[in-house]
Amino acid sequence: MTTINNKLGIYVHLPFCEKRCNYCDFYSQTDISHEMVERYMGALHREISMWAKEVSQNKQVDSVFLGGGTPSVISWGYITKLLSHIKNEFNLTNDAEISIESNPNSISKNKLAEYKKAGVNRISIGVQSFLDEELQFLGRLHDAATAKKAIAHAHEAGFTNINIDLMFAFKKEFVHNALKSLSEALKLKPAHISFYSLQLEDNTKLFEDYAAEQFEMPSEEEDRNVYLEGVKLLRGAGYSHYEISNFAKCGYECRHNLKYWSMEEYIGVGASASSYMDMKRTTNLFSISDYVKEVGNAKERNDIALSEQHQNSLKDDMSDYVITTMRTANGLVFDDFKKRYDTDFFVAFPNSDEVIRRYECEEFVKINKKRLKFTMAGINFSNRFLAEFV
Repeated sequence: MTTINNKLGIYVHLPFCEKRCNYCDFYSQTDISHEMVERYMGALHREISMWAKEVSQNKQVDSVFLGGGTPSVISWGYITKLLSHIKNEFNLTNDAEISIESNPNSISKNKLAEYKKAGVNRISIGVQSFLDEELQFLGRLHDAATAKKAIAHAHEAGFTNINIDLMFAFKKEFVHNALKSLSEALKLKPAHISFYSLQLEDNTKLFEDYAAEQFEMPSEEEDRNVYLEGVKLLRGAGYSHYEISNFAKCGYECRHNLKYWSMEEYIGVGASASSYMDMKRTTNLFSISDYVKEVGNAKERNDIALSEQHQNSLKDDMSDYVITTMRTANGLVFDDFKKRYDTDFFVAFPNSDEVIRRYECEEFVKINKKRLKFTMAGINFSNRFLAEFV
């Protein structure tokens, strides 16, 4: 396998929330104490230093993503110290994308100003809906007015790279509301919009309520129709549809998430954070206390116990590459595949020609000498197609 570039991404998981949303299955804690945050942030700094010693010095960090949880729930001082430590330990590019996730109810003018001073240049705001009835159903702590105010404050603080997360198709009676939320989002002129349908996950309140038949989910056809209408609206407003669920004004595509979709290397720091380095996937422990204990006792990063680890075979890696790159507007570029794996795509997947022809006949994929990509109709069948390459 050939290394494509020397760029590296860093993801930092901040697992703190005021309240667990009804749909969320990401690892987080709501019983937050000052002592817990202090111990956890200390462990983050220690793990960052361990990674810095291990990662090749010729790696340049061009994206840092602070996710959660809700990073904006803790004091801005922790964020400032964290980013300062990362800059001291790693070689950041001058144009590095530094993102932070936030909720409308936990950001303020002062916090936004301090984030800007600390070097944050991209803010992602978890709005999910601009309709109060929907926000209550999802278990969000903010209302639509608070969301609009938070986005206005981000603009006023000088952020030009603002993302709004919007969810659709999470309850049958709400299914046609998605375009109302999208229309409200467009009025606020964000540089980026993530537009995705709810996936019910085990161990969430919505999953339990659905299992108890307390509400009905939209049909797959309703879900897909709303998605297609949303795509049309976003494209008409000048947003590039650069990944299945993501839309951006020119130049504002999320660099960090593109790493995931193009299989570039990234390290994950913190409880439950995942990394992909040297064709190896690892995931940290899903417990603040266990994570803090492990990092505190470790002399080097490899001493830290993990929740999961998997060394990709060459075939594993090739399959992952197909699955991730096909999510993007560029699709799978055959020359890029050959440069990365030193082999032709059709040699690596000898049965792919028959599969592709079948889906091409249904107008679900387009193929030419340069690339393979989904059509708009094909996106609805992407999981079925990609399963052929697992």
